[in-house]
Amino acid sequence: MSASRSIRWLPAACSAAILAAGCATSVIEGQWADTAFSGRSLLTSRVLVSCRAPDVSLARICEDNLASGLRDAGVVVLRTPEPIDAAGGVPAVLSAAKALAADSAVMSTVSISATNPYGTSSTWGYPGGMYGALGMGRGVAMGGGMGFTLGGVHAATAFSAATGVVEVASGQELWSVRVPPPASDDAAIQVARLSGASIDAMRRAGLIGPMAINKK
Repeated sequence: MSASRSIRWLPAACSAAILAAGCATSVIEGQWADTAFSGRSLLTSRVLVSCRAPDVSLARICEDNLASGLRDAGVVVLRTPEPIDAAGGVPAVLSAAKALAADSAVMSTVSISATNPYGTSSTWGYPGGMYGALGMGRGVAMGGGMGFTLGGVHAATAFSAATGVVEVASGQELWSVRVPPPASDDAAIQVARLSGASIDAMRRAGLIGPMAINKK
């Protein structure tokens, strides 16, 4: 297992949708990859994109931006008519992926994440990580309606994301990344930037392009 923390990367490219939201420097809090996945690429796969978020609109924004970034890289992207019910967890995503003859699934959980004024933290949003099974997506509690400063921007709500790649045939998680809240007071822009950072992390990991050396 390999992991990295607080890594800052300059994006190699931005999709049109992500550019509209403002393509900022990508920051990730950590990533993990199965060593058995080394050298494999999504460029030769049919990939189902699925997002879980606090509401359907944010889930669709997440899916739209992930799909756009993957298509720009040359990946064959598959979608479902509606976001997959999060209550079904990973099995529901894999079932949909199999129905569409997908080889892999890119799954992302967008969660509310913020620091409260008392300096304490607790789980907020989706305990247990992505779809209740994949291991990231923890948040920090914030009082209802309470604003806070994020990168110089006063935001009412901050969102973070955990994105993973799963092999459909085996159900095995192959790679995952955790992205912290970007600086914006607009939820849609935050989600677009989170998706952009996830796509950039995939590219840097060699999933949708040449593997690059990570620089802190």
